[in-house]
Amino acid sequence: MGSELAKEIEVDADFVIDVPRSGKPYARGFHKESGLPYLSLLEKKNSERSFIQSTKEDRERSITENLYLRDSSVIRDKAVAVVDDSVIRGNVIRRVVELLKKAGARRIYFLSGIPPIGREENCYCCYGVDMPPEDEFIMRKFETPEKISRYISRSYNIDFELHYLSEDGLFKVLPGKEENYCSQCITGKCPIAFEK
Repeated sequence: MGSELAKEIEVDADFVIDVPRSGKPYARGFHKESGLPYLSLLEKKNSERSFIQSTKEDRERSITENLYLRDSSVIRDKAVAVVDDSVIRGNVIRRVVELLKKAGARRIYFLSGIPPIGREENCYCCYGVDMPPEDEFIMRKFETPEKISRYISRSYNIDFELHYLSEDGLFKVLPGKEENYCSQCITGKCPIAFEK
């Protein structure tokens, strides 16, 4: 998926970094396909996944206390492509932008290895992952990656672009037929009928 992301989205970046640990395979694929150097600069103190925390406060605490920049010296005046597995609520974006801006980055590309999650009201996890239909999905709030990019650029006074892998790109790299996959959180389609 990282390789497909690089085929779809061209960035004028100095190097690629990942959001650990979920973004690492996507960033490696992006690096190999794009030819951009790969650096492992962001670190996590523990393997906790912030998006599954029950409250907004717990999610934000998890990100702020857990995610840090290992070496900031190589960031100054650089354009950085940051690759993560997904963008759900946008909390990780905010923390990464804070860290990279403080380190002196001049431009940030944030790349999601899968298409937007939670865009429509019926796009949520029907299997019970803690992303209910009424959650604060960033795509539902802003509607497009361009609007999110403008908001982050203005809020942090930095050049910022958000890009997602397309739905076509996702299903192109997955084996088998698209209809055999649950993509409720992305497309609103689930191959299994659930009773309400």
